[in-house]
Amino acid sequence: MELSLKLSVPLTIALGGWLLGTLNSNRQNEIAQANQKDAVIREYIKEMKGMLLDKTVAKEAKQPGSEANGVARALTLTALTQLKGEGEGSVQRRTLVFQFLRESNFPILAGSEKKQGANLAGYDLSKANLIGANLSGADLQVANLTEANLSRATLSDADLSGAKLFRANLSRANLRGADLFEANLRGAGLIKANLRGADLQVAYLSRAYLFRADLSDADLSGADLQVANLTEANLSRATLSDADLSGAKLFRANLSRANFSGANLKLSGANLSRANLSGANLSGADLSGAKFKDTICPDRKKTDTGCSIPPARQ
Repeated sequence: MELSLKLSVPLTIALGGWLLGTLNSNRQNEIAQANQKDAVIREYIKEMKGMLLDKTVAKEAKQPGSEANGVARALTLTALTQLKGEGEGSVQRRTLVFQFLRESNFPILAGSEKKQGANLAGYDLSKANLIGANLSGADLQVANLTEANLSRATLSDADLSGAKLFRANLSRANLRGADLFEANLRGAGLIKANLRGADLQVAYLSRAYLFRADLSDADLSGADLQVANLTEANLSRATLSDADLSGAKLFRANLSRANFSGANLKLSGANLSRANLSGANLSGADLSGAKFKDTICPDRKKTDTGCSIPPARQ
């Protein structure tokens, strides 16, 4: 027993030292990541302020579709992509970006001028019953709509950029032309929803249920669609460059003329059975483990084994 005690003391010290070292290492990594994200915020605001201080550039930047506005959108997209994360700190930093844009009156997050509607930006509407509500053109930026019931609601041209729609019910909702830039739609129900022409850049749609949803002409660049159910969804002419569709269900989905190009596009493990990919751009896509059965490839040939994908453009 005495020998066991003598042996256990150094072992305990060693384990304690290892645990303390691991905790310190993790803490240092967290601090380093936080500092890096703080630097992203500082650099973003510095660049945007530079545009605002130049009156000529600022005037052009506030005109949707202009070259300067495109630069501002690109800066915003890059910053928000680098600020992705679930932690409170990441959410607060992204909120700072949205606040800066609102206070600076920058029409960057919207693809076009929106109709004036209800101003509900930042409101907490979690679990609210909004069945059939008319919120066309409403400002719902960063609003909390977690588990809200928005089935059959009209949200066409609404601004939902950065909104929390986790597990919200949007079945048969009209979201045509809506701005859902970086919105959180994880696990949301979007059965037969109209998302035609919607802006879903860098939106979170993992495990979302998009059965027969209309996503034609929608922009899903950089979106997270992991394990999303897109069975019989219409994605014709949609932009999905750099999107993550790992494990997504695309059974009988219409992907004709969709743009999937991008070195980071992931379709690994996706179910593409009976999907229509005719005319789609799949250059550089990762299709490892994808399921093919009566799938129509971009060259309009039907396959059960896989489509020939050109390498990504340099």
